Amino acid sequence: MTTESLISIIINGTIAVGTIVVTILAIWGERIRSLLSPPKLVLEPHNNFRGDANILKNSNGDIFGRAMYFHLKVVNKRPWLPIKNCRVLLKGINRRGQDKDFHPSPLVVPAQMIWAPASFAPILVTITKEQILDLGNVWPSSLFDTA
Repeated sequence: MTTESLISIIINGTIAVGTIVVTILAIWGERIRSLLSPPKLVLEPHNNFRGDANILKNSNGDIFGRAMYFHLKVVNKRPWLPIKNCRVLLKGINRRGQDKDFHPSPLVVPAQMIWAPASFAPILVTITKEQILDLGNVWPSSLFDTA
């Protein structure tokens, strides 16, 4: 066997293996990528929990208070791997007791959080970089006072 035929066999073998690898990656590439670098989502405060103030008006246009809206940001730390059909569920909550410590409060079922803006966003979203999530709001206590 000459060195030219040996080199030819090595080159043809490398081409055959490369073709098989490319075929496997074409079929199962996304799964292989997700195994090598799995998705990494992180919840971060949006606006450092300062909240967004909205002025509340009645039907006559009179101002009767301000409501503070708070948001979270879901950040994809691996933007080359988009997260499809993502939703956030609130599985537990802690409330402050009379002893000033936080104690777990039971949730019957996990609550699904709503993507912002709530009037336009679907329930499931695809996250490539980041997405804003409605956390909650604080309304003035005067709205709930009963006379």
